[in-house]
Amino acid sequence: MLKQFSEELSSLVAAAAPKLVHIGGEGVSGRTGLIWADGLVVTLAREAQDGETVPVLLAGSPTAATVQAFDARTGLTLLAVPIAKASPWSPAQAPKVGSLAVTVAYASPGGVEARLDVVRFVGGASEWEKGVALEGHFQTDGASYPGFSGAAVVDTEGHLLGMVAENRPGNSGWLVPVADLAKLVATLQSKGTRLRAYLGVNSRPSGTDQGLAITEVEAGSPAETAGLKAGDLLVSLAGHTVTHPMELASVLSKLEAGVGVEAKVLRSGAVHTLTVVPGGR
Repeated sequence: MLKQFSEELSSLVAAAAPKLVHIGGEGVSGRTGLIWADGLVVTLAREAQDGETVPVLLAGSPTAATVQAFDARTGLTLLAVPIAKASPWSPAQAPKVGSLAVTVAYASPGGVEARLDVVRFVGGASEWEKGVALEGHFQTDGASYPGFSGAAVVDTEGHLLGMVAENRPGNSGWLVPVADLAKLVATLQSKGTRLRAYLGVNSRPSGTDQGLAITEVEAGSPAETAGLKAGDLLVSLAGHTVTHPMELASVLSKLEAGVGVEAKVLRSGAVHTLTVVPGGR
């Protein structure tokens, strides 16, 4: 029975391997990419620029990929790899706590690696990175290995459960469920690269519940253009009350660069309403 189980796991890995690429080379840390469609690879990156060329290994053969779109909130990156041919991933049913999963990564130029995991947690709606909502996230007990960022996680029938989201330290057990991954890919395909929204201010808690103290406004920044000044108390942004720099960062993570929002500031005892158009970077 154990021999049969072992052989079946090996078959799962062998079936997933052709659907993966290794990404890495000079100036690019190693990671895994999923062949999502013909000519399209999905992976994770901390930084990327549209049109950037990235070295890729496909079935052991070197080729070049071009960044098609990048989401600065999550690190999700779409790569154009013309020679990549897809064998469609079959989406899995929602996992259950205690169920087995197999993580398959093209972690290094040496070839495909695999890890047997147990689903240790299944949750409802949550947030992945920087305000991105997940409809139903889950985690495994798998250890973090170099190059496993972007790896495929499949169930015991080889259906895709999700993608490893090891995009920051301590994040090794997080998985992007396949349904959420599909939505994020579709959004990037339709809307293109999404940059982080920023105002260009330094701030600190004011010591009151009236707002966030603006200590400095960068020259030429969206905040300066909107009329914010050092000494203002930022009461709210886009309808969200802010009293701490972390709250401001959380609100900005949900905003679109280039789309104006309302900011309320307390200045000289009076509340002023300004329109702020966050920049992108």
